[in-house]
Amino acid sequence: MLLANKELKILEEIKTVSDIKQCSWDDLLLIREGLLKNNFIYDLILQEKKNEYSEKEAKIIKDWKERKSEDYIVIKQQKNYSIFLEEKEEPRVLGVLGISEPINEVITRIPMKLPIYVKALLLPFNNKIIYDGVIEPYRVTFGPGMRQSIKMNYTKSKARFGIITSFQQENKKLNDTERLIELLKTNDSRKEFSIEINELRSKSPKMEEIFIQEMGKINAKWIKKQIKQFGINTCWFGVLYNFIIASGVKKEQVEEIVKQIVPEEK
Repeated sequence: MLLANKELKILEEIKTVSDIKQCSWDDLLLIREGLLKNNFIYDLILQEKKNEYSEKEAKIIKDWKERKSEDYIVIKQQKNYSIFLEEKEEPRVLGVLGISEPINEVITRIPMKLPIYVKALLLPFNNKIIYDGVIEPYRVTFGPGMRQSIKMNYTKSKARFGIITSFQQENKKLNDTERLIELLKTNDSRKEFSIEINELRSKSPKMEEIFIQEMGKINAKWIKKQIKQFGINTCWFGVLYNFIIASGVKKEQVEEIVKQIVPEEK
């Protein structure tokens, strides 16, 4: 930022790294905006400081030319990253990391509930997506209808493209199997995209098999909870779609029964 300020002549009073550290938030944003508009600064950094960077570090700086300063909707925090939804006609879902400061710590300081509408600068970094440490929230709140629309856009995009965790993945689309599994994950998506789910499962016997297996896993969780209410905790059950088709004290017993009674294609 110091070199950018010097070359672009943004703030004459800033001459050292110490000045950068002590300057106001508004001044930092001013320098940052100048850096965003001038890609040549990155080449200049590498030219003037070429002996200070390893080959790997130089590549990271070059990759920063592909940065994206856009509006996003921050949907939620997950274990490995924060979920950003692009504000586009065909949005992507991005998994974004914080390097200097975790995003969830920044978000908790914003007096608004997720989802929130923000402006952020995203950068490629070692095949991941990071932000530059600055998140600017818009003072916008979402009503129930808009929240539902955001939720559906998120589900639809995730089912088509997955969660994008590097800029190299942006043009990747999920295959039919991945899409089907993604659409089956929540009750809301199963209802909203029932037509697409039925189209996918009817494409081939293999797709129908995947549908039955995934629904079996989903229903098994619900059945397990119901059975536990009766104090039954030491049995194994085989579930096909939403039916219990076998039970036993040992897992091996149930697996053997299932092999005997269930057609191989199921």
